[in-house]
Amino acid sequence: MSDGLPPSMTAILAPPAQPEQSVFTEQPQRRVQFLTTGVTPPSDLYIGPDDSIRVELYAQNAGILIHVKMRFVSAAGDMMYEDEQLTTVALPATASQDYRMGEGFLLSVALSADSAINARGRVFASVSYIRAFGSSSSSYMHTLVQGYVAATQRVSWPVIQTDWAVNGQGLIAVRSFGPQPAGSNFTFTTGNQVRTRLMSIVCIFTTSATVANRYVYFVATSGTLQIAHAASSNGQAAGISQTYSCAPGYPTAGAEPGAFTVPWPIDFRLQPGMAITVGAISMQATDQFTQMQMATEEWIDY
Repeated sequence: MSDGLPPSMTAILAPPAQPEQSVFTEQPQRRVQFLTTGVTPPSDLYIGPDDSIRVELYAQNAGILIHVKMRFVSAAGDMMYEDEQLTTVALPATASQDYRMGEGFLLSVALSADSAINARGRVFASVSYIRAFGSSSSSYMHTLVQGYVAATQRVSWPVIQTDWAVNGQGLIAVRSFGPQPAGSNFTFTTGNQVRTRLMSIVCIFTTSATVANRYVYFVATSGTLQIAHAASSNGQAAGISQTYSCAPGYPTAGAEPGAFTVPWPIDFRLQPGMAITVGAISMQATDQFTQMQMATEEWIDY
């Protein structure tokens, strides 16, 4: 009898014996050993001896340095750290690197940028797991994580983050262009693998002494197809300079002394290779566009 219970009941209610567990780390190998059974694996992702982690970078500009850091526990229990660097190349090319860690458990992958890269939208990164079935030529690729990398926005796994490149806030880009050749239009073509939303265009149009009314227009094209057209309803006479501002949200074309406003479609996005042209109806040979400035929001579109 024990505590008033029969021996059989005492055996049933007693907690099961627990195996003795010991977890320790050896230096300098940093080996982790588990001296018991039934221990949960340190990670859900087991890497085979022929498997690798692939990092791909997409960017408009070359030379942006991205830090790649990985933690890994080998099948023998060795804790290993990988600290690499990968530099972007300009689209349409892609910076890509495969990292073979060996056999074991992948604990984490983190990509970060230097403090100078503080704007979202410059670099889009994708981290994939390549499963090789016996040879490097036969593989299966699975995306672990992807997203934009900045100094304040890391892309990391196992935190699940599968952002698409054209989602969310894009990169705000402001450009300034010099005087256009006299008598010619201005054309801006979107970048390779870059989706673009026009925020505003401002320019000055100066007309010659040749008598004629000119009408400034803003046109978006895809090849030979015209997909958007906006124009000033106010004619510009000979021998004057006029500022034109085209942006989404202007309710109607308006005018004030020395400046005309032109409405543009709201949230109109151009795919890679599309163009925006600024021109004038009845343009004369010595008319000229100057001080062309443009603000756009841009996303990597690969």
